[in-house]
Amino acid sequence: MAVGEWTRYGLTPTSPPLWSATTTDAWQADYANEPVRLSITARSQGSEWIVPLEVPVTIEGTS
Repeated sequence: MAVGEWTRYGLTPTSPPLWSATTTDAWQADYANEPVRLSITARSQGSEWIVPLEVPVTIEGTS
């Protein structure tokens, strides 16, 4: 993407990992308002760098 552009992605709720003793409902409630952690790799003119980000999540209702 070019500098200044943005896009929106949809996320699918996940189930707890197999090693977890929590229920799916509790797992989703625990993480419902937590940010998504991303690692963005940027490249320009032969250079590369990694940008760690925490992105707030907005939960939209379905209709």
